[in-house]
Amino acid sequence: MARTLVDTSHPPVVVVVFPREATIDEVRAYYDELRALLERPGPPLWFLVDLSTMDVVRASPLHRKTAADEFRKIAALFEKRVVGEAFVFSNPLIEGVYVAFTWMTGGPAKVVRETFSSEEKARAWIADRAGVSLANLPRFASVARRAS
Repeated sequence: MARTLVDTSHPPVVVVVFPREATIDEVRAYYDELRALLERPGPPLWFLVDLSTMDVVRASPLHRKTAADEFRKIAALFEKRVVGEAFVFSNPLIEGVYVAFTWMTGGPAKVVRETFSSEEKARAWIADRAGVSLANLPRFASVARRAS
């Protein structure tokens, strides 16, 4: 199992790399980390999220329910602090899980969300929308390597 990796080194963009699989405790730990991040003062945030390696078969209904329940606890805080999210998927089944999660949580209405088939496209979208350079923003692979 593995924890979700969160890189906050280049605000206002936060890079999130989800693992292939996670335990229920690791899902809860991610949301605890997310809550702490959102409670800290700072600029409005953009999330660049890698879901491309998630194993949809191992993401059980209990995992999805736990994630949705944990997200609902921080939804107001999330909507207050987050401007947009760019999600990268490599598998249509993972995108289906994302759509189900968004439906289960109601999704924050004020947060702009977009899905992409590549990290490059997601980065370009955030750079354009946020009006920031992402030249020094860590790539998904480097965030994952640092955690190894």
